[in-house]
Amino acid sequence: MFVLSRKELLSNKEIAKYMGITVKAVESQITIALKLLRVKMGDFFFLAAIITPLISEIKK
Repeated sequence: MFVLSRKELLSNKEIAKYMGITVKAVESQITIALKLLRVKMGDFFFLAAIITPLISEIKK
């Protein structure tokens, strides 16, 4: 469902129709997936936010 939304660029309505579920169910599942990604990727993004400016300074 998340891939259909983000990679295949289908709307929530299109995903719901394709999967035979409600639009609300699609919205709920995508929200859960985004929250999980934020939790799992949090450390990565934190480090990237710190390291990126340092790399920019080094390249100058």
